[in-house]
Amino acid sequence: METVDIFLSLLFGCIGFGYFMHCKLSLNTLTLTTNTLVDQLRTCTYGVHVSLAKMCNNRLSDSMQLCHPMTFVNACSQFIYTENLRESPEKQVCHSFPLLMNQKNNPVPISTKPARKDLHPRNLHNQGYDLPALVETHPALDPHVKTNPHGNLSIDFADPLAVKTLNAALLNRYYNIVAWDIPDGALCPPIPGRADYIHYIADLPGLDQPSIKLLDIGTGANGIYPLLACQIYGWQCVGSDINTESLANVATIITNNPALQGRFTLRTQHDKNHMFEGIIHAGEFFDVSVCNPPFHASLDDAMKGSRLKLNNLARNRGEQKTKSESPTLNFGGLGAELWCKGGEQLFLKKLIRESQAYSTQCRWFTSLVSKADNVKPAKKLIRKLGAVDIREIEMKQGNKITRVLAWTFI
Repeated sequence: METVDIFLSLLFGCIGFGYFMHCKLSLNTLTLTTNTLVDQLRTCTYGVHVSLAKMCNNRLSDSMQLCHPMTFVNACSQFIYTENLRESPEKQVCHSFPLLMNQKNNPVPISTKPARKDLHPRNLHNQGYDLPALVETHPALDPHVKTNPHGNLSIDFADPLAVKTLNAALLNRYYNIVAWDIPDGALCPPIPGRADYIHYIADLPGLDQPSIKLLDIGTGANGIYPLLACQIYGWQCVGSDINTESLANVATIITNNPALQGRFTLRTQHDKNHMFEGIIHAGEFFDVSVCNPPFHASLDDAMKGSRLKLNNLARNRGEQKTKSESPTLNFGGLGAELWCKGGEQLFLKKLIRESQAYSTQCRWFTSLVSKADNVKPAKKLIRKLGAVDIREIEMKQGNKITRVLAWTFI
């Protein structure tokens, strides 16, 4: 059988790894479910997964190009779906090794819907929210699910508790993170957009290696970027923040998820005037840093932005604009999470300038940029400081467009 011959050639191509034979991977696995495959792979080392994934990307069909070459299961699962289900590339969902390892008791079904073009091809949320499935995984979401005026199931995105509960359900079902919670008023990030950030930076040159170390500047109380990076790609992550209460909350999340312990660590920034100093240790090297800067220059600006957002949500529901003078921040945000002196533009300027001092200790510096007007001056400063590569990555979720700015000095 041709497919078996192809797969055999891939298997024996890795014979140089003496320990690979301990995997005891049966060819019959090709016709079984991915969960059964995962059981067969528990004794494989991560390096084997990476090597075979790269081989599969080179040797199999074009549909493999949706896969990030970080894991064996990414490649093998695509191989199964391509050869046995004969699905087209855009209808396949590419799961990563850490996710599949944890989905034995909570499998995520492969969708047959075409992927939306506004999210990264590997984003698990390309088909929107499957609310019945999320309720099944996380029953606490059930009271918040209602039928909207268009006849579709939805939640009230103006309700902070509903948004937080949706996030907990998403993290539980798709990323196997349990007991995720944040203090009242803390920033509650939209999961699909945050996952997009991680997927896009995973495509940067040099980040297709088996051992990647990520630094999150300002991880907040939610710790979302390291959580996703650990669970999607198996990266080692460090989260930093100036707020010790926020770090304590993230520490609780890590404690409640033993798989994260040893892979996601926390550091306190003691100087509000610095981002990297005091966090990156002497002789330490990170492959990539991520950051979600404060959006606004003041609390008043933050409230105005929230009022506009709530008015847009009300208009989408066919309701009148909110009359509240002090609108609820539906996605939350405490102090430095939402505003700082000078707003996003000044924060970016400080981040970029300080990155130069650590140019040899981090391969890629990246930051989310919410305001399009801030991109041009940021790129101009990066060039002036001597970066050898600058990339602007546009991300879109619904009507919202944001971008990731990435730069490197090495």
